[in-house]
Amino acid sequence: MLDGASPSHRQRHMSAFEGVLEAMGEGNMTSSTLKLQRMRIGPQDCDRLVAALRGRSDITDVDLTGNAIGDEGAASLGRLLSSDVDCPPLKSLSLGGALGGNGVGPDGVRALVAGLRNSHTLASLNLTRNATGDVGCSHLAGLLSSSPCLSDLNLRGNGVAEAGADALAAAIAEGAALRALNL
Repeated sequence: MLDGASPSHRQRHMSAFEGVLEAMGEGNMTSSTLKLQRMRIGPQDCDRLVAALRGRSDITDVDLTGNAIGDEGAASLGRLLSSDVDCPPLKSLSLGGALGGNGVGPDGVRALVAGLRNSHTLASLNLTRNATGDVGCSHLAGLLSSSPCLSDLNLRGNGVAEAGADALAAAIAEGAALRALNL
């Protein structure tokens, strides 16, 4: 019989997350990839992660697949991405995949797009299994026509219908650098 002394699933994940933040703060990261999949990271946790990422030139890939950052967390990431000085040179940002999305909807996509307009390094954006829909695709289409770096965009499982696909197709026809698009 369990007496409650065993840490909960969330407590174990948050303890691991705290360990990652501590290692980042102490400069003990040796990998350029930060995988924080299914750690139950919410919007406030994402704010803390963004603060830890500021000014880091050694992090190039961030994977937050299967968390719950929502639009608020996506907005925090967008603010980080908009800073030429503080933003790490991210090549890949994953907010979704086979393990789940993050509940990022059109408002979160709009905030990410605003930040990505300043990014000169991000080549891959994975928003699989979120809630971007057609409105989010319209925001992304606006980015595609002005982003020379973004070459891989994954939007599987986002409820993209004809209007969203048409917006993306128009951006591609205008000369977007996109090489891979998954709907």
